Amino acid sequence: MTKILITGTNSFVGRNFIKYSGFRYTDEISLFDNKPEDIDYSKYDVVIHLVAIVHQKTTIPDDQYFIINRDLCLKVAELAKQAGVKHLSSLAL
Repeated sequence: MTKILITGTNSFVGRNFIKYSGFRYTDEISLFDNKPEDIDYSKYDVVIHLVAIVHQKTTIPDDQYFIINRDLCLKVAELAKQAGVKHLSSLAL
């Protein structure tokens, strides 16, 4: 049984992925409400990272895009790898 963690449960892609994916053994977590450092990645085989800033109607400073779309993804990847996660997928549109 492959255990999957999905980040970005509050995002458009995250909500729809969870709803339509059909995966049976998943946990979902919001990185808006939780710090990546506080997550126990060791119990997962796969992490699907679906957190990103996209299609904003208001102007967002470039550094905010980099913090969320690059730095947060790298942080999750590093922590997952350290915990022994076998596979990481990330989707930013």
